[in-house]
Amino acid sequence: DRAVSYKEKSLIEKTLSDIKTVDPLVKAEIPAKLKVANGCEKCNKTGFRGQLVISEAFEVDDDIKEAILKNVSAPEIFALVRKKGMITLWEDGVLKVIAGQTTIDEVHRVTNA
Repeated sequence: DRAVSYKEKSLIEKTLSDIKTVDPLVKAEIPAKLKVANGCEKCNKTGFRGQLVISEAFEVDDDIKEAILKNVSAPEIFALVRKKGMITLWEDGVLKVIAGQTTIDEVHRVTNA
């Protein structure tokens, strides 16, 4: 584990703020330390074992279906699904970093953020 840097803390704080705007019921706090991927022989020196899914998904309800059928722009549909509580790929990754399931570097790598 390593201490959270100011830059990482600011990034995680902003992301948590965005998440709580979409879903106020999310209970997550920034930890004092973040996981570090230390490698070993079993993990082929990667620091990781197995796979963990980070995802973004939303339910296509009547409002979203109507927007799609009306050829509403992608940014407008994105705004609509965010209002309905969709968490982005990056945000889901940050929640898993906070939970100690992965590293911030790995979330950056797989999300290209």
